[in-house]
This record gives sequence, C-alpha cells and structure tokens, in this order.
Amino acid sequence: MSADPQWSVRVWRAEGLPEKAVVGLSQTSDRVFWIATPRFLTRFDGATFEPFNRSVFAPELSQNLQAILGSRDGSLWAATARGAVICLQSNRTQVFTNDLPEDEPQSLIEDGEGAIWISYGGGAVCRIRDGTVTRFSTPDVSPEGTTCSLACDGTGRVWFAKGSWVGVFADGKFQPQHRFRQRPGLRLAGSRKGGVWIAVRSELYRCDLKGGLENHGSFQSKLPNPRIVAVLEDAAGAVWVATQSQGLFRFDGSATQAGLRHAEVSAPLPSNSAPAEKEEWRAGASATQAGFEEVPVSHPNVTCLWEDHEGNLWAGTEGGGLNRIRREAITVEGGEAGLAGESLHSIGEDLDGAYWAGAKAGTLLSRSNGAWHPVMLSTTASKNVSRIAPDPAGGIWIGTGNFALHRLRHGELTTWLKKDGLRSHTIRALFVDRAGGVWIGGDGLISLQLLRDGRLEDVGLPAAAGCIRTITEDLAGNVWAGGDGGTLIRVSNGVVTDESTRHPAPGKSIRCVYPLPDGSVWLTFDGGGIGRVREGTFGMVRPEQGLPDEYPAQIIADGRGWFWFTSPSGLFRVRQREMEDASKDRQRRVQPVRLEIPAGLQPDLDQLASTLRSRDGRLWIPMGTALVIVRPDFFRDQSEPPAVLVTRVAVDEKPRAVFEPFMPVPPGAQRLRPDARLALSPKHRRVEFAFTALSFSVPENVHFRYRLEGFDEDWTEANLQRRVSFSRLPAGDYRFQVTACNSDGVWNNSGAAVAFTVTPFLWQRWWFQLAACASFAGAMIAFGRYISLHRLRSRLRVIEQQAALDRERTRIARDLHDDLGSRLTEILLLSRRALHPRDATREPEALVQQIEAKARLGIKSLDETVWAVTPSNDTLAHLINYVAQFAVTFLQTAGIRFRLEAPDHLPDRPLPVEARHHLLLVVKEALNNVVRHAQAGEVRLRVAVSAESLDLAIEDDGRGFAEAPADGMADGLRNMRQRIEEIGGDLSVESIPGSGTKIRLNYPWPERKQRTP
Repeated sequence: MSADPQWSVRVWRAEGLPEKAVVGLSQTSDRVFWIATPRFLTRFDGATFEPFNRSVFAPELSQNLQAILGSRDGSLWAATARGAVICLQSNRTQVFTNDLPEDEPQSLIEDGEGAIWISYGGGAVCRIRDGTVTRFSTPDVSPEGTTCSLACDGTGRVWFAKGSWVGVFADGKFQPQHRFRQRPGLRLAGSRKGGVWIAVRSELYRCDLKGGLENHGSFQSKLPNPRIVAVLEDAAGAVWVATQSQGLFRFDGSATQAGLRHAEVSAPLPSNSAPAEKEEWRAGASATQAGFEEVPVSHPNVTCLWEDHEGNLWAGTEGGGLNRIRREAITVEGGEAGLAGESLHSIGEDLDGAYWAGAKAGTLLSRSNGAWHPVMLSTTASKNVSRIAPDPAGGIWIGTGNFALHRLRHGELTTWLKKDGLRSHTIRALFVDRAGGVWIGGDGLISLQLLRDGRLEDVGLPAAAGCIRTITEDLAGNVWAGGDGGTLIRVSNGVVTDESTRHPAPGKSIRCVYPLPDGSVWLTFDGGGIGRVREGTFGMVRPEQGLPDEYPAQIIADGRGWFWFTSPSGLFRVRQREMEDASKDRQRRVQPVRLEIPAGLQPDLDQLASTLRSRDGRLWIPMGTALVIVRPDFFRDQSEPPAVLVTRVAVDEKPRAVFEPFMPVPPGAQRLRPDARLALSPKHRRVEFAFTALSFSVPENVHFRYRLEGFDEDWTEANLQRRVSFSRLPAGDYRFQVTACNSDGVWNNSGAAVAFTVTPFLWQRWWFQLAACASFAGAMIAFGRYISLHRLRSRLRVIEQQAALDRERTRIARDLHDDLGSRLTEILLLSRRALHPRDATREPEALVQQIEAKARLGIKSLDETVWAVTPSNDTLAHLINYVAQFAVTFLQTAGIRFRLEAPDHLPDRPLPVEARHHLLLVVKEALNNVVRHAQAGEVRLRVAVSAESLDLAIEDDGRGFAEAPADGMADGLRNMRQRIEEIGGDLSVESIPGSGTKIRLNYPWPERKQRTP
C-alpha cells in the first residue's frame, strides 16, 4: 500500500444528484456523462446535473434502474432490477421485456459487433442485436452458484464467469476455459490487449485466449473474503477493483508474477482430478501485495466504475454519492509537516538531494521523512535566516539579517561578516552562478556584491537603483539582478549595464527574474504583468491579455511546456508557447489555468519567496504558511478540446429548443439539431442561450467565448459564464456560435452553433413593403387625383351654387316681374282711371277698392317670395305650417273647409330653397284648381314623412273628372308635374267623377352631404 497521498477524490452527494445511491455510470458517444440512480437518469457535464425521472422516459415500467451503458452508435442502454432493458435513442425509446428473465442483471456490455449482452443473477445470458432478443444457456458447470458475469476484451470477444468457471463465447455458445477451485463470485473486466482480468475475493488474475493464466497477487482488505462488485482496466493499464463494504483498490501492474500455464478445456473437469487447480491456489496464496493500493472513496460500498475520455476514474457508491478520482498532482504541507505558523521565503535542494528552507521568522529548516525540522548550527547561522541558496558544488549558502553570510558544506560552517566586507545588513537575494561565484543582494548603500575565491567584491550600481531582491544567470552567462523601483541590472564579463529604463514596465518593482534554456529571461513586475527579454529585445504580457491579476510574484517552468506562477489570486499555470506569443503581440491572449489549492493560501508579497524545481521534477512553491508541492507529470495533457453543446434556447424565459438526445422535450419546444433553423417571433423580448462544455477534469477552468453572427462582429469572452441573452433582436438571419477551452487552454475551434431567424413583422416583409410602396404610389396618385377631383368638384360646386343662385335670382326676378309687376301695373292703370274717369258708370270709390285689393294681393305675393328665400324657413316644419296657413286663408275665402292630417312632431328636416318653393307653388296650384273647378265642400291635406321621402296628398270631395279637361286646369296639372319633377319628385292624380280628386306628391330626401372641415 502506498504511504503517500497520491489521489484526489472529489465527491458529489446532494449537489444536484437526486439520490445518493449510484448504480450505474457511462458516457455516450457524444461524451455526455450519464449517472444512474434507482429512479433517475442524470446527465452531467462536469458542472451541473440534470436528472430525469424514470417515469419520463419509461412510464410503463415501475422497476428501479440497475446498470447503464452507452453504446458506440450513440444509444444509451439501461437494465432494470427485474430484467427489462431500455434503449434510449435520439428518435425513439424501446423497452425490451419479451424473452428476458425477470431477474436482477449482473453485467451489461457491448461486444465488438455492437450487440448488447446482459447477464442475470440466475445465470441466464441474453443478447440484443438489431432489436431482436436471443437467449443463451450457459454451461451448468458450477454447483457453487449461478451468478454470471460478462466482459468484452479489446478484440471484441465476450468472456463469461459463472460460479468458479471462466470461459469465452465462441461458435455460437459459451465454452468454459478455466476453473477456480471453490472460488465462486468471479468478476471480469476486459483487457485492451485481449483477454480478461479476473477478480475473486482479494486476488487478481489475467487470462488470455492461449490458455495462459497470470496471478497478479492480492490486496489486503479488512475482511478476508471481500465481495467484488466491479472491475475495470483504465487507459494506462491499471486495474481497479470495487468491493462491497471494503472500498476501492488499484493495481498498477508492477508486481506481476509468472503465471502458470493451463491447457484449455471445453468441458467441465471433475473436482477431484485437477492437480493444476491446487497449484494455482498455492500460487495465489503466496502472492504479495506489491502493486496494490487502496484508494479513498466516500463510502465503502462501491457499486460501479467508469473511466471518462479525459482519464478520470469515476466510482458510484451505495450511499456516498459520486466520486471523481484522479492522481493528486498537488499536495500541501503545513502544520502537520512542521510548518505550523511558518512562512517560507526560500527553498532549495542540495547536491545530496536534501531539502532546505528559510522561514520568515528567521529559522533554518530541513526536510526528512516528509516533515520539516528546525536546524541548529550556531548562534548566528541558525537565526535571522533571510535567504538560502544551494551550492552546485555541494552544501548550501545561508544569508541572514545581521550582517552574516554562511556556507554549510559537509557539516562544516564558514561565515563572512561585516568586518570581512559584507555590505548588506539583511540579505534579500542569494545566487550561485555556474562559475561558483556567489551573488549577494540586499539593503544598504551598495546592495549588490560578488563573493569569488573567498573575497567579496562590490558591483557598482546606478545611484537610483533600489534594493536588489532577485538574481539569476542566463544561458550566455549574463547575471541579471532585479529589485525595487524597477531596478534591472545586467552584468556581463564584469560590465554593469542598467536596463531599468529599457524594460517595458519602468518604475514597477521586479519580483522575480527567471532564465530559460533557450536564452530568454522572464521578469515579473509588481502591478505591471510579466516581461520577457531575449537577445536584447524586450516583450511584455500585460494583465489585459488574460493574466489573473496585475501582481505576479514568482515564476517557474516545469520542463513540460508550462509556466507556473504565484500571485495574490493563488496559483496558476500558462503554456510557455502562449506566453511567448503574447509577449510579441499585444493582440494575443493567454489562457491561465487556475490550480485547486486550499482556500486562503497565497504568497507573502512582503517577503518574496523563491521557488524550486527539484531533480525529480517536482515543483516546490511556498504559499504563505504552507508549502505547495506539484507533480507536473501527474497532470494529464488535455490536448483534445472539449465537446461544446448548446443545451437550451429560451425565448422570454420559455424553452424554444433544447438539447435532449433521449428525453421528451418540453411543450412548445423542439430538439436542437445541427441542421435545424429556428424561427422566432418578432414580438420576443429576450432570447437566451445556455451552453456547456463536456470537460470533467477541472470544469471550473473551462472558458467560453461566443458570437452572434448577424449581430456581433467579434467574439465575446464569456469566461466561466455558461449562459448569455440578447434583447429584442431585429428581424433577420442569425447564427449563435460558442466555443470553449479545457483546463489546459485547448480551444474547440468548431464549437457549437444554432441558426435561427427572427421573422419580420407583417409590415417588415418584402412583399408587404413592395405592396406598401405600390399602395403608397397608388395612394399618392389617388390623392393627387382626389385633390384634382376635389378642386374640380369644388369649382363645380361653386359653379353649381352660382348657377343655383342665378336660377334663384332669376326665379325671384321672374316672380317679382310676373306677379308683383303685373299687379303693380294693374294698380297703376286703375289709379289713372280713378284720376281720369272715362266710364261714368263706375265710381272712383269702386276703382279705389280695386286698387286696394290689387295692392293687398301684391303684398301677399311679395310676402310669399320673401318667405321662400328666407334661409331660416328651409325646414319641413316651416313648409307645412306655411302651407296650412295659406290653405286655411285661401279656402276660407272660398267657403271650403280645410283639414290637415300631419304627424304631431315633424322632423327637423332641412329643405332646399328650390324644393320648398316648388312644393309651395304646387300646393297653391292644386288648391287654386279645387276652388276654381272642383265645386268641393272640403279639402284635406295629408302629410306623411319617412326616412326616404316626403308624401303630400291633397284630397277634395268635389265633382272629379274622368279625363283632364283641355283648359287651364290641364295646364295647371302639367305645370305642377313639371315643377315636382324638377326637384326629383313624382306627382300622381287620381280622380273619379262625382267622388273628388286626389293629388299625391312624393319628394325623396336628397342625400346629406358631409360637411367639409
């Protein structure tokens, strides 16, 4: 068993998992990770869980899930506790129950031809190929038990274990091959090289088709005979063994014993005649535990195992949730290792492989057996230690804060003091060059010295130089020294060159100067980023190019293509190639990878700590009160980019499209497919996209960027955000693209995309706009025509009004001339006769009476004319009232009774002047004919008003006539008909001799014309 903590285990219990008991783990071909619990299938992307209840995808089943398997064709298979098998595909879900035993499944595998195999606790084995279930019988070779286990090796061959027998499926049947005497409960795992791993109790074997059986030893468990529940060979060839109640074990293949060769057998062997079996048992019993180790998990009952495409091992437990297991690449040594309260400022490895450190409190420390211990050398050498440096020739150098420099070699201590020429009270920087010279930097007037051949030499510095805090040597032998205020000195062949004003961050204090084998030198600046100088040319990687913060402290290369940095934000690493490219081009960005370390650990920026890459490749990085030890070789290079998925498109918070390869989609949504194009309503308020990347090693370091083609010109950095929204997109075609990089900064350049169209409003459609343009043009033409016609009609109306006015004036003139004029003429003639009487028979008084009568008739005629032209009388009520008064007066003189039959309330209906005039004259003419010709005793005037017309009926009880007489009455009727027709009406005459006459007038109302504003 390994004594060093080498495994990192992350556990998910209630963080999204619907149940703590995990019964199955698998990945489908699209890299989606699936977790089965008794009642749920849960999809996992490394960051979030999305559970689906069994009733969603198989509502007809009430059985708990028992195992799952992602097949190569993209399907997801699930075996249930009572035998039924579910196949989830992108376009349908199949449930297999026929020909399957109602028993608990033991194994669920896929063979080399894509067929699915299921073994059951009762010993039955079934195969599902092309939707057809075939049931096979296994050999009845095991009286100890009937449980059957299956595995598929790297060649696609199916192996089985039943009871104490192991065999293969060949020629259409299961053929036994090896027997383990009195060893029931075998569990199998396919080997990538072919053959099968066999775990039984606490022992591990490997069997191949040639008949060879290798015993790989046993692991030690708390119980003598642990029950094996799952076995798995990982990509590195190690074998994992999951047990019930004993946890998880790993075999790394380092202690394989020579296996015993057995001849293949195709039939059961008698239990009392197998000497080889006894020899095999002895070999297993004598095996050691070398190569095995127990790996910690959250619960001793491990139920299932899976290795993802990134090399992480996953273990499901019965009550401890889900475990992700991978090599512990970072360990932290703190108080338990002797560093309680100690803050290291320097660390080194001497020629003998011993580790030394200086603590901020001034203590010298040494490491042995995984713990740090104070070292007591002398009163001065063991106290106030401010810096240490290993000597390539052996031993270490120790700088202090009391004008003392010490060298410890082979147990002998040599000291240089102020009296020996040491200038610095406190040594801040200490470095031994390839020639053996010791460079000393510190405070004081002269803060840089060189100890060579036992003598201290002053190195002249510019007057403005600050305290030297870091010293190194590049490939060409140049010594670089950096310090406060941006001080940067290069010493070449004894010549000092001030580079303080040439580097890209003048005035920024330099925390670290670090050389690389390619001849370049890297600098970290306090608040300025990271610089690079090579062959006299400076470059710079600034914080805005992707660095986590502006205060990088230490830099160290791991020899595997990565730079490691300490900063106030913790520990991160960046690819060396990215740093080189970004230092040459300010448009290039770096993708830092943050490392998981305990919260609260960060470098002490007041006391800059050096770092160390030891000869075994480990990185030793002081971080405050703890020491972080990194194993770069344990970091699996994630050179393959993560798969990127758009998981959801929501419009106004309602799902419009979802990534659901197997499950039903929500109402109103559709499945996201690569060739699909969504159509969105123009009334939307917000469109939201959710996306993810299938990276499981360090999902918190997955970064995203997105672009909306048709809306964005450049990519937008989403960093850790997995959701983005857009508000009120205008009508048009769009394509949402998202890419991601994994924890190593490897980008998926193709990413994922969703094409969609925001449909235009009705008035935004091309045909509507074309129709609108045409309509507008037509409207303009119609409007122009309307204006022209309106003007023409207005002119015509003015002309008509003028013509009507002229007609009215002509009528008035004619009436005045014909009626009033003739009467005045008669009055004039009668007046002359009265003044010059010629007829003696007539008295002047009679003439005066005639003149008076004519004058009265003239006045009456003039009154009628004035009434006809007065605008206030242009209503139906005024007309009827005037006609009634006239009829009463006129008929009373003739001794004829008059009756009026009219509605109680006549409508306030306007009448044109012409119509009112003609109607009055027609009624007068009718009454005049009655008086002159009818010899009537009574006249009735009937008035009827409707919405369409005015009806007037003049009835008398006179003598009547059969035909209109050819005299003045006939002329009067013609004049009456002519007048009524001029105003658009009708006149009818009904007369029966001896029964009177009825004249009916119908005048239709003219259409009311709307008033113009």
